[in-house]
Amino acid sequence: MVSLVFFSTAHAQTSYLTLVRSPDAREVAMGESYVAGPLQSFSIENNPAVLAQLTGMTAFYSYRDLNWFGSFGDFQLSGAGAMIESPIGNFALLYKRFTLGEINYSSGLGPEVLSTFNQVDQTYILGYGSRITDVLAIGVNAKLFYRKGDVLTGSRAIPTSKNSYLFDVGVLYALGGITSVVHVVDQLNVGFSLQNFGSDFETALPDFFPSQYFVGKLPRFARSGFSYSIQSHPGELYSELGLLVTAEYRRYVNPQAYESNRENFWGFGMEISALQIAAIRLGGVIQPYSDIFGDEGQVAVRYGLGIRLPGALFGLPRSLMATFDYSLVPLNGNIFGVRKTLPVMHIQLKYDFTQAD
Repeated sequence: MVSLVFFSTAHAQTSYLTLVRSPDAREVAMGESYVAGPLQSFSIENNPAVLAQLTGMTAFYSYRDLNWFGSFGDFQLSGAGAMIESPIGNFALLYKRFTLGEINYSSGLGPEVLSTFNQVDQTYILGYGSRITDVLAIGVNAKLFYRKGDVLTGSRAIPTSKNSYLFDVGVLYALGGITSVVHVVDQLNVGFSLQNFGSDFETALPDFFPSQYFVGKLPRFARSGFSYSIQSHPGELYSELGLLVTAEYRRYVNPQAYESNRENFWGFGMEISALQIAAIRLGGVIQPYSDIFGDEGQVAVRYGLGIRLPGALFGLPRSLMATFDYSLVPLNGNIFGVRKTLPVMHIQLKYDFTQAD
């Protein structure tokens, strides 16, 4: 357990994890650089316009271990959701949850533990994406974020925050291919989005500060980037080889006063796939401060793999597809006591309308 006076927002970029980090293993392995696609569960937070790429319907669950210190046992970011294609555009409903586990709560004036509670951050997301033309798509997300403390022992009241209402908007533009090689198809996309615009975070302080409130800025970002994919033998059930490259610049647009010069983030990734079944991934992030994930201004690497299992392999309809993704995030070895890596996993089931039997 961790002994805290109150879980504060030391750094806005990292304190509201359900608004900042992705629990999806494929996204994490590729530097969370999905503002220009492809569509991948929680990538609609990077840019809701990528939801327009959906064909069919899908459901998924993701889990990201954040127990970076050996004695921690309950830090985790998870999420689940579903998406569906419709004649009037594509819709998504997502849920993200971050838990700190059991926390000892005291006044800070002595060692006495007044209560034990579990803090939970939750975000609900309703997304919409649609193609305006063959090359242009737009999207919007509506979000509800709040923080709740559940008392496990003791009688001290643990405050729950007020609801924060936020939105994301994005555009995705398909530039087309850049190669004319026979039996090869490629696609270059660029994307732009604004993330987490709306109300601030507001919560009552613990009950030994009566009638006082903490108001904090929820982190807002402007994102831009590209994705490039190339695939051999397109149009067949299983293409032989595929390559995906993504890159993204993320600008932190409303930093706290103490967060000056911490506005610029970069992410990038590469995926190599075979037969549209197995994939290996390598990516990285560059952030403007040092923490458990890496040092300031240095590339923090992560990597992973994925398996797609088409229903046709098992005599089932080819429109069915099951996916499992797994990645590892190496941690900063310069910080004493941290684990070496943190795992991330994702499972998904999709029914593709375009391949229905």
